[in-house]
Amino acid sequence: MRRTGPAFYVATNGGERIDLFMVDADGQETGYSETSPAEILLRRVELNFTALRQEVDSLWERYPLIGSDRAQTITELSRLADELRADTEMLRELDPLGYFYVTTRLAQYQPRLDMAMCSDDADLTEAGATLINIFEEPAWSQIPLRNMFEVAFDGMERATQRERYDLLTRTYASVNPPVVDRYYPTRRITESDSDIPLGNTRLEYRVESLDDLHHLLFSLYFSQKKQRIVRCECCWGYFIPPNTRPALYCDRVIDGKSCKQIGPGLRHAVELNRDAALGTYEALRRRMAVRRERYTNAAPDGRGNLIHMDFHTYDEWDRVAQAARKEYVDGKITAEEFLRRIDLCHDLESYDVDAPKFPSKSVWRMRVERDIRFDPYREYSDLMTLDLRAENPHWEITPSEMRVRTAQGDIRSLRDLQAHPETPNQEPLGIPEFGELDEGAQILRDAIWGYLHGQ
Repeated sequence: MRRTGPAFYVATNGGERIDLFMVDADGQETGYSETSPAEILLRRVELNFTALRQEVDSLWERYPLIGSDRAQTITELSRLADELRADTEMLRELDPLGYFYVTTRLAQYQPRLDMAMCSDDADLTEAGATLINIFEEPAWSQIPLRNMFEVAFDGMERATQRERYDLLTRTYASVNPPVVDRYYPTRRITESDSDIPLGNTRLEYRVESLDDLHHLLFSLYFSQKKQRIVRCECCWGYFIPPNTRPALYCDRVIDGKSCKQIGPGLRHAVELNRDAALGTYEALRRRMAVRRERYTNAAPDGRGNLIHMDFHTYDEWDRVAQAARKEYVDGKITAEEFLRRIDLCHDLESYDVDAPKFPSKSVWRMRVERDIRFDPYREYSDLMTLDLRAENPHWEITPSEMRVRTAQGDIRSLRDLQAHPETPNQEPLGIPEFGELDEGAQILRDAIWGYLHGQ
């Protein structure tokens, strides 16, 4: 196997550092040298394809390519091809890999397009759909990548690479071909002239699609452990920690404050809101601190009516309370026992509290795990509803952002939980607008979706 295009080539000696090349039909090479799978994966998952997908929606509306006048349809198809070639420029800076893929595929498809427009029997609607699907591929291939990230890295910072790998492969065990460990054409590249012919070699992989490239990079990512990908609990962005210490928050600055600065405080506030016992503990701790200040600042002859709370007494209470809190958080004691231990001055009238409101698996996460191609852009678009039971029925629009927040429930970034602390009722699992579909309706829906996306 030699570097013949058009294709992507990835060369590595074990997964830690890689060279990524794009080779066009003329054999010209461009790409990235001395990078890592984690770094490229991060760049790929963070790309914002909203403008591209909106343009795709507009193209579907403006070029239905269905009509009785074949000459007019051919003219429309030709205009669509010209517009798509111009539209690919939006990818040049945003996504060089996607730009390479789209321009290459459009050039490859051009002869078939010319034949279709010259033939009286060719399906011009299918030809137009193929053109649009090629243009949308960078965004389409990002969907499973984002879902794989969510499964492997969300809440998994304290897990090992093996645990992340096992969870990912177990979740998507039915995906064929597998999410990692796929077959890729490979050759050895010898880098030295030593006496051992293959003693110092690198492996070079060849792939032709963005989807295969993403899965290959995931395989190489799990071939090393020097770099790990983490999801920031504060903003929900992904990052690569600089060292091996556990990292829950990234360095991104939003509204003048970094996630590292405000993350611990937001996390503390969210935990208190979810657990009545911990909220009671915080209120009691503040009360004990006020008593300490009041007692130590009072004159000796003015302490008669005050509860004894000097620094020594407070420190002893704090030691006992911290130990009890840890046991409670670890699930070793009940909320009632926890409050009984910390109520030194008998301030609490009762030790009965509501059960902690720890978040359960959200509808969003269940849909991600159920379908590697779960697409929020399609599933949670703006929704118009009309309640005919209302006294004055009128159309209402539920924004996509609110629908996403509803599906995620309490499983959101700390910044989003701070901005929108209320927990909306989750939409049912399935198709929110119409409820569960029967088997026949599901088959019809999947067939239509597959046709529109060239599957």
